[in-house]
This record gives sequence, C-alpha cells and structure tokens, in this order.
Amino acid sequence: MKIQKEKLLRFLLYVLFGIACFLFFFYLTFPVDLAGKYVLRLFERESGCVVTVDEGEYHLPARIAWRGIKAVCPKHRLGLSGADTVDIHLKTLELRFAPLPLLLHQRAEIDFKIGSALGEIPGHLTVVEKEEQLSFAVRTTKATLTFVDEGLSGLLSIEGESAWVGQEYLKGTGKIVFTVDSGKFKEFAGWALPIGEIAFSNIDGQFFWKAGRMVI
Repeated sequence: MKIQKEKLLRFLLYVLFGIACFLFFFYLTFPVDLAGKYVLRLFERESGCVVTVDEGEYHLPARIAWRGIKAVCPKHRLGLSGADTVDIHLKTLELRFAPLPLLLHQRAEIDFKIGSALGEIPGHLTVVEKEEQLSFAVRTTKATLTFVDEGLSGLLSIEGESAWVGQEYLKGTGKIVFTVDSGKFKEFAGWALPIGEIAFSNIDGQFFWKAGRMVI
C-alpha cells in the first residue's frame, strides 16, 4: 500500500512538472507581436481606416501597448455624411487578451484601455467568427472624460455596450448611458446661442440604437 502511494505521488509530480514545462514553453514562444499586428490589420479591414502607430511594446504573456496612434477613417464608414475622411488621434492604447480562447476556439477576448486627450476609456471586446463573418461585442466600463472646446465644456461619464456582425456596426444593437457634470455651451452644431451661454450642473441621458435607428 505504501509503495502504491509513492507511485501515485511520483506520477502526480511528473504530471505537474509536465504542465509547468508546457506553460513555461508557451509563455516563451507565444507570438505576442504577431497577435498585435493581427489585431491592427483586423481593425483596418473591418473599419476601413488606415492606422499608424508611433511606438509599440509587446509584453508576455499577452499585453500590447501602443503610443501615438493615428487613424484616418472614411466618413461614410462612421455613419457621417460626406466623401472625405476623419482623423482620429489617440495617446495610448493597451490591449490584454486571453491566449487560450484565441488558440482553441478562435474567439478573441480582449481587455482594452484607450487614452486620449480627454481621458481614459476602459472596456472589453469579444470577437467571434460567425457564419464566415466576424461578430463583435464591446462593453465600456465607467469612463470619465474632461472636454474643453470653444463652445462646449464639462465632465463626461460614459458606460455602454454594443454588438454587430461583419462591417454593419450601424445596423447592430447598443446602448450608452452618460452623465455630463458642470457643463457649459455657447454654440450647438456650429450655431452660436443668441443668449450667450447655457450652464447646467448635471445632465443624464441614454442612447439606444438597433437596425440603424437611434433613440436618445
């Protein structure tokens, strides 16, 4: 009986050692830089934007940090009128993704944090292959942004979620809950207010959209 216990203990130790070796090998050989380039090209393909990154860092096991991001996006792909483009600048973008769902199930689970001139937006993105197309689901957690413009200023808190298939994100479903504190505006949609300025302490609101229709 004692010999059987020793054999069982030895067997368990070998199994644990084998698992530890596999995890260590996986840790050293996982192509994080290739995964980062794949994420970037995937975004360009699905959004139609051209993206450039000034500096990128790739950390094991699966964290990507970009700085100085510039995206040039066609207006019609963002649901805006006009045939020209929109320039988007971000200070930083951090991505953390789980390797096993990507390798085993072709499902990308990505935690992200977007840093802009207004503040930071943390959230989670899920990408799944669905009927030869990609299905997207994104969720933003509590984010607080400070915006100051010639005609608008205030403190914006946002939280929301959205889901869509392929490139038809405007036909997907989504919701954004927002709060604006200590807001002021002197103009609206390029039109100067005749009374000079409107100030408010707090505004709460929600956006809902489904199949191309938006409700505020």
